[in-house]
Amino acid sequence: MNYKKITSLNVVFFGLAAAALAQFVLPFCAPMGKMVMACQKTQSAEFLLGVSTAIIGAVAFIVSFKKDVSRIVSVIGAVAGFFVAAIPTVIIGTCASVHMHCHAVAQPALVIFGVVQVLFFAANTAYILWRHKHEFKPH
Repeated sequence: MNYKKITSLNVVFFGLAAAALAQFVLPFCAPMGKMVMACQKTQSAEFLLGVSTAIIGAVAFIVSFKKDVSRIVSVIGAVAGFFVAAIPTVIIGTCASVHMHCHAVAQPALVIFGVVQVLFFAANTAYILWRHKHEFKPH
């Protein structure tokens, strides 16, 4: 298996992991009647972002014979990681009370996961660029 397919599979893994964290693992507030809380919007956004990222990775796996797919997908993985961390902190947020589970547990967990994802794909992108630069090219 070449590094293009491995990069695509990593994007699928991180996307599915973000979706699973948001939907099944991390604690978010339950719906309270017709009132929609910020943490519920964050949960939905994180789930949709994770599923979208996984779909992009799956499509990239299928078309991995193209030349620049691994670079593009690796950058998409890093950008998705940025949004995983930004949604619960800056973009949407969670409940304001520090004693709520969504604020005390889910928000830091998503930020850590997003930062790890950004670092992983930044290192992956650097490796891909280094490998592309040092590839054997016949004259």
